[in-house]
Amino acid sequence: MTLRARQAASLAAGWAVALFGLSVGLPSLGLVQEAPQRADVQKAYDAAKASAGSRHQDDLVIRDADCAAIPHSRFACQIDFVLQRQPTGRLYFTVVTLEGAPDRWTLIGGLCRGP
Repeated sequence: MTLRARQAASLAAGWAVALFGLSVGLPSLGLVQEAPQRADVQKAYDAAKASAGSRHQDDLVIRDADCAAIPHSRFACQIDFVLQRQPTGRLYFTVVTLEGAPDRWTLIGGLCRGP
């Protein structure tokens, strides 16, 4: 192998290691925001009670949340929820929008926040 070929192979290997390291390390460094989980969405919904008035369901329990990143550091979450006082246990679903960061999620759209 020539010197130029060894340099090219070394450079390619260096890039591969660097890219793998970034893909593994970015979330832990906070550079890639992780999607909110079910408990995060429930906490954001509960925090919205104070300003929501009559539009808020006090007995709403979120059963599942599937969140995906959207522009402007926000997440759209499809949620499944139930109302505890309903005897049939009917399952509902809707989409909500959250912004923020882990432990600081804010409900900005859907449910008691309007469209």
